[in-house]
Amino acid sequence: MFKFRRVRVVNIKVADADKDQLLNIALDAGAEDVIDPPTYEDDTDEDMAERYYKVVTSSENYSTVLSKLRDQGVNFEPDNGSELLPLSTVEVDDEAMELNKELMQKLLELDDVDAVYIDQK
Repeated sequence: MFKFRRVRVVNIKVADADKDQLLNIALDAGAEDVIDPPTYEDDTDEDMAERYYKVVTSSENYSTVLSKLRDQGVNFEPDNGSELLPLSTVEVDDEAMELNKELMQKLLELDDVDAVYIDQK
């Protein structure tokens, strides 16, 4: 837990928003950051359209950010609570990335696991 920080996140589908416009709206409303979705070499346009921008904000500014996004007509996903974001990320090679994806899938299949957070990029 010491490698992560708890933040509120608003998920916005890439197909539903322009990155520059989203960044301006979110930062004006008091958001801390807008995180791009991960990209992979074999991604298609359809894959990218199904990914999400993450608007990161504190709990105090969360309702202000939601109101501003709603006022500007930006579609966002319903609240999923808070998330843990890494304080720093670790670069890994392709082989380790694949092994970690496999491990995460197996962990998520367990009944007692709700979410898995990683610090790799």
